[in-house]
Amino acid sequence: MDDRRVADYFVVAGLPENPQPLEEFSNEAAIKSTYKQDPITDITVINKSLGDKVPNGYVCLEKTPSEYPADLNHGSILQHEMYICYRRSRDKPPLTDVGVLYESKERLMGGCEVILQTYYGSPANVNNSSNQHTYITYRRAPENAPSDMLAVVDLCVILENKGEGPPHSYCQIHKNLNRSMVGSSVYLCYKKAMTKTDILAYKPAVLDRYPREDYEDFPLPESVAMFCLPMGATVECWSAKSQHPLPVYSTFVLTGIGWNKVYGAAITFYEEYPEDKLSDFQMRNLGVKNKNIREQYRIRKTVHSNKSICLLSHWPFFDPFRKLLSYLHRVSITSSHIVPIERHISHFMYDVPYPSPQRPRILVQLNQDSICLSMPEDSPLPQTGASFLLMLKDLGPENCMTILLYVLHEHKILIHSLRPAVLTSVAEAVSTLIFPLQWQCPYIPLCPLGLSDLLQSPTPYIIGLDSRYFDLFDPPPDVICVDLDTINIWPPDDKKNISYKLLPKKPAKVLQESLHKLYDKLSTVKWSGHDESTVDMGPMDLDFKRKHREMVLDMQIQEAFLRFMACIMKGYKQYLKPIENAPDIDTTNAASLFDMQGKFTWNTPDIDTTNAASLFDMQGKFTWNAPDIDTTNAASLFDMQDKFTWNALDIDTTNAASLFDMQGKFTWNTPDIDTTNAASLFDMQGRFTWNAPDIDTTNAASLFDMQGFLKSRDKANHKFMQTLLRTQLFNRFIEERSFVSDKDDSLAFFDECCEKVVETSEEPRLIDLDDSQKSERTMFILPPEPVGLPEGVRYSYNGFPVLQPSLFLEKNKPARSASQARSQAGPNSPVARRTKQEVKTAQKAAQQAYTATSNPTMWAKCLLGHAYSLWYMTLPAYIKSGQSVTKALKLGHEVMRVMQKHQLKPPDELCFRVMLQLCGQYNKPELAVKVYSTMKRAGIQPNAITYGYYNKAVLEGIWPTAINQGRVLWRKLRNVVLGVAKFKRTVRRRSVSTFSSSESDQISRTSYDSFLEDDRVDARHEPIMKSEGHVEVPMFDVPRKTSNIPEEVERAASDRGYNSMTLEEAKTFSEIIDTEHRESKDKESKFRRDLKNVLSFSFRRKNKKSESEILEESKGKYRVVVHSTIRFSRFS
Repeated sequence: MDDRRVADYFVVAGLPENPQPLEEFSNEAAIKSTYKQDPITDITVINKSLGDKVPNGYVCLEKTPSEYPADLNHGSILQHEMYICYRRSRDKPPLTDVGVLYESKERLMGGCEVILQTYYGSPANVNNSSNQHTYITYRRAPENAPSDMLAVVDLCVILENKGEGPPHSYCQIHKNLNRSMVGSSVYLCYKKAMTKTDILAYKPAVLDRYPREDYEDFPLPESVAMFCLPMGATVECWSAKSQHPLPVYSTFVLTGIGWNKVYGAAITFYEEYPEDKLSDFQMRNLGVKNKNIREQYRIRKTVHSNKSICLLSHWPFFDPFRKLLSYLHRVSITSSHIVPIERHISHFMYDVPYPSPQRPRILVQLNQDSICLSMPEDSPLPQTGASFLLMLKDLGPENCMTILLYVLHEHKILIHSLRPAVLTSVAEAVSTLIFPLQWQCPYIPLCPLGLSDLLQSPTPYIIGLDSRYFDLFDPPPDVICVDLDTINIWPPDDKKNISYKLLPKKPAKVLQESLHKLYDKLSTVKWSGHDESTVDMGPMDLDFKRKHREMVLDMQIQEAFLRFMACIMKGYKQYLKPIENAPDIDTTNAASLFDMQGKFTWNTPDIDTTNAASLFDMQGKFTWNAPDIDTTNAASLFDMQDKFTWNALDIDTTNAASLFDMQGKFTWNTPDIDTTNAASLFDMQGRFTWNAPDIDTTNAASLFDMQGFLKSRDKANHKFMQTLLRTQLFNRFIEERSFVSDKDDSLAFFDECCEKVVETSEEPRLIDLDDSQKSERTMFILPPEPVGLPEGVRYSYNGFPVLQPSLFLEKNKPARSASQARSQAGPNSPVARRTKQEVKTAQKAAQQAYTATSNPTMWAKCLLGHAYSLWYMTLPAYIKSGQSVTKALKLGHEVMRVMQKHQLKPPDELCFRVMLQLCGQYNKPELAVKVYSTMKRAGIQPNAITYGYYNKAVLEGIWPTAINQGRVLWRKLRNVVLGVAKFKRTVRRRSVSTFSSSESDQISRTSYDSFLEDDRVDARHEPIMKSEGHVEVPMFDVPRKTSNIPEEVERAASDRGYNSMTLEEAKTFSEIIDTEHRESKDKESKFRRDLKNVLSFSFRRKNKKSESEILEESKGKYRVVVHSTIRFSRFS
């Protein structure tokens, strides 16, 4: 039975007992001057040609954004000059909509009014044609409108023929006010916002939770309250006549280590707040200070605060979560119930099972409501909370393609809307467009207001924001803003020429045609709804079918983008560069990732990667050239504890320890990242990794032939491809493709898509839906019963209550979360497994062989190939039974040669994958190379899983030495004999009796250098050995100090006379020795620096020797050679 948890936590967030003000609201110096301005309550038209003046209290729209006259008949000849005027106030309900009416062609919408006359009584026809009348219309809010109603707060006139567009967050009315043959194209725009004035915002907190204890595998994130209430916990004052605002549904995503996502669904509502809990400051700001005056003038106001209830889960069941939370909220505000809220919460979290192939549909009944859970699509594509339907519906085909280009080239993308539930679904779809690539920069689908400083980050990001943020602040100038409400994209001035037309032509044309077909289908299909209060089986079945239709359309949209990515990446496997030899220093060369002069690059086109001083200077400072960062103060970026801050989610930007500590950890701006484990990213040896398992070769250039791949593309697409190849997401893709990762199944599926796809056609299909979705098997979950509760007790609430632990009923508690479920079938599993695509391919090949009547031997060879596959599947168990590993692996390789000799083609790559996995497990890299060569000769191109196991085996295996050990020993003995012979010959020819003992020591010092002349050469060519996947540091030529020469050598070198050398020769020779001695000291200091650099940037060395140990080892070798010399000389 599947014991995965449907939901992990239930959380209640709101205003704490001692609230702290939200800085974004309290900083009046940074807030826009237009914040809290009065809404527009009246609108009129004046005719300046007749001498009309601006009425008292009104403001006239005189200019367009580009300072053109805002005449509604602009450019017309001999026509009236018509202008719009408006008035702001709070003495009447505001306007909620503004429109344009073409008389005799359209019908006036309900609740709207038409401006037929100007303020002074003349005709208000704004069209310059007498035959066609065009009027301005508006709609006014009712007297009892809720406080969160959107009102018109600003108006604007634009001239499209002058290149003007609607300002940011303005909605354009797509009706030309000047419909004549002569004149400009004049359009009216308006902006809507909430017009709350009496409001105080505070930092939210978790008020209650269930369960009270954290799971071991998934503790409750501390930032969850901030995401439940992204605009803060507020205290507001309304008019007593105002309606109560409806609950607002929102979703969010928390991203942890390795991009493990946690999905949140929340419903926010308002509850009355007691006035006696307000301080004097709060009462003054809310306008409720003097209660007597309010009663005297009959000013009735009420105080409220917002609260949120939330469900956290590893699975994006957004629609079922919304229904459950809405039901719980209704229970808290309706009449008494026999089952408390606590029992409903525990019933859903512990009694509702996760959908599985045996029970693909779960129907949960909650009194008069019902919740439907369907099994997620069993697809190799990543499971996310994305809704491609909403993205295509809200943006349109061309805008979706333009956003695809922005994401592929890693731009700053800011998605905003007044609908928080839409933000997360669309942001998830935007980040998934580029599959199999994965966004590597900051990603927050719904960013709380308290983390809005992240918008100033110089790195690329994808961030979703509530549009109310722009009532307080302007967007950064270098950000691409995507408005889901007005269906507009506002790029910066330097990126206005970037559009979907820069995508590769052929695949982009196919993508555009596919999206237009699906967009038309979305606009014509009408989804059948039903009353949610009914429990009849007919509507329930319709609900499942409706969800299935939506899922099919969503898959078709995703398939269109998958086809585009497969077309631009087609044939990339041919340019992967496998590791075929023992790894050396170049394989893990730190200079390719971390320049010795301090340069650190990101391969992004907007960063000057040629100037090291702009990134990492000699003082250890790391900057990003951002205008708001003090780049002269190293402590602000890289302090004594090696800290680097990102202003990201859950990261204290004033505390450097959260990002770059003494062990060198560097994180990626994702929320809830474990910043205490530095070894995973940047260790003391200078290694910089990308969270890939056991990967040290993080330089994509050593794994992929980028120039060869670029040359294989169409020349017209070189500029696009060059920018793509420089991005972080492409480098990360190459690393994941080259080594074992948890995305191997998805990458193998993408490889098959690249082989099947046709650049100019929508066929063949790339995604096949699973048949389990067609199953009608449904499991019914009955409502919770009042078991264990006092008889006759009914539960009534005045707002959402404080949860009582005694009312929960815990049973059938699932023990596993999503992360545990994924880890069971992880890439390091010793069990040989086939992917679903391999199973389907093998079945199709077997069917063809079985039905091939022209060649009867095909079926026999097919069966024999499957028999060999079964044999290889049992090979790991054969080795574990106690057989010789070397003999078993050689036997496996020999069987491969036999299969190749008899031209037996295996049904899939399982045979080779098992051998490569065993080679990596038992440290046989040379055999892995042979297996890979055998595979290539058989004409089999390894998929992502097999290729990852091969590179892992070659990179982490222990390679044998290239030089025979006996040969090394004989060479050392030869060097000793030759050294002693030269020493004796020199001593006999030159001897001086007047030298001091110290000068004799210097002469004897030279003989030692000659002894080890050949040994140094051998040491430089000594192969690099590996231990547990790390590279041994090669031995360098260590200079020896005179003071370190043993006494035996002094006596051995001075026990013979020096009378054969003259005094002048001795002095000259002494000067030479002194010079060499000084050079020796210089070499020693240089050696220490080089050795330090090698130790600092050695990528795969864990237990490396310290500098003193290496010097001590060199002294030991020195003593061995000298003792041998002494014994040999005495023997002579």
